[in-house]
Amino acid sequence: MLSIKKYTGLFIMVALWIPLMSQVTHEQEVIEQAMTNYPSMQRANLEIQKQKALERTSFNPQQPQFVIETPSDMGIAFEIEQQFDFPGVYSRQSKLLKSKTRLVTESANITRQQLKKEIRLAYLDAQIAQAKVLYLIRQDSLWKEITAKTLTLFDSGQINRADLLFAENQSGKINYFLITAQTKAANTLSTLSG
Repeated sequence: MLSIKKYTGLFIMVALWIPLMSQVTHEQEVIEQAMTNYPSMQRANLEIQKQKALERTSFNPQQPQFVIETPSDMGIAFEIEQQFDFPGVYSRQSKLLKSKTRLVTESANITRQQLKKEIRLAYLDAQIAQAKVLYLIRQDSLWKEITAKTLTLFDSGQINRADLLFAENQSGKINYFLITAQTKAANTLSTLSG
């Protein structure tokens, strides 16, 4: 009876663990995917494009004015006026827009580096969680074997009930820790995939 429980528990653990292990992704793939899909990175890239487009408007004089005058000695007169600011205004405006572009680019770089750091930490957390689950699977199987052997020794009268209860208690604790670790591993993996 105990061996059926043992094999059923092992089968359930393997069934839960296979989907986690089948989705192997490397850290660089996760970072690249986040750089293209993360909303703050998309917003930062759009802001850079906007500032570069604004940079091209540094020389932007007013539109020419086209005036038609009818009361004149020679008939209808046409007049076109174009006003230009002092050249220093356009160069200062160009410098200002270029500095804004650099500011937005540096802000995007900071956002990119922060995102990389967060992804790397999440990736390492996922690796630690997976390693912990593997460790606890081994511990769980060992404690289940110990519990089974302790029950046999108790039935034969070689050990007392306290030893049996201790083994069952430890087996239960390890099983609880394993289930908790599996849940945490699934959560960290969903954080990376989301």
